[in-house]
Amino acid sequence: MNTELETKMIEISEKNNQKVSQTFDDFIEMSFQYATTGKIEIKYKDFEDDWEELGAIHCKTVYSKPFYDHLGFLMHSLGITNSNQGVFYTPSELSDCVNRMLMPCSKSSKEFVDMCSGTGSLTLSSMLNRVNNTTYDNDCFTLIDTDLQACKIAFLQVLIAHRILGRELPKLEIICGDALFTEKNHIFVYSNNRDFFDIPIVRRYELYQDDIKIYQDGVRRNELAGKLLEFMHNAEKSGSDDEAA
Repeated sequence: MNTELETKMIEISEKNNQKVSQTFDDFIEMSFQYATTGKIEIKYKDFEDDWEELGAIHCKTVYSKPFYDHLGFLMHSLGITNSNQGVFYTPSELSDCVNRMLMPCSKSSKEFVDMCSGTGSLTLSSMLNRVNNTTYDNDCFTLIDTDLQACKIAFLQVLIAHRILGRELPKLEIICGDALFTEKNHIFVYSNNRDFFDIPIVRRYELYQDDIKIYQDGVRRNELAGKLLEFMHNAEKSGSDDEAA
């Protein structure tokens, strides 16, 4: 599924004389920074051309099959795991199977909660099954995971899949933390469902912006930065050209 992206990731790693896991980490962090703030830290300046190339391939891949856990599969293919923390890749086919079993219940449900969301495989599959429903814009999806990078990956995959289809995001919250506990150090990676001070954990502990980290600049308005939009436009054009050929 990710042959081109995987090949390019390995090629760039070898060119820069770094581990492929570091190349992957840099790509995710740069993409997340740009999607949420429109900026990238200066320390990534030398990697910008490589990031653009990987981003273009990634968006082309998503265009060919939206709402698929492409980045989770890429991590698995590259041997990047957190198995020592009990974290394992969930095949998209298994997520699709689970969603089919839940379909009779999920069709009428307006709220979806994944308490071990990982890179978003189960949520992406659920969204695929519901995205054409007339009530989809009012559905609420909550993703929770203890792995911050996985939360960022899930956000990027959800966001790009919707943009590829020209759809607005439904109500969405992505939280980094333990779903079994209400902790002060939970990180709200993204929320377009509630204002900061309406979030229960903020009200409960009377937290302020400097006490809990929340990424919301730009993304709360469901906007993608210019370069990411260019990637998608190029991916769409490439896909159309391929179909014509």
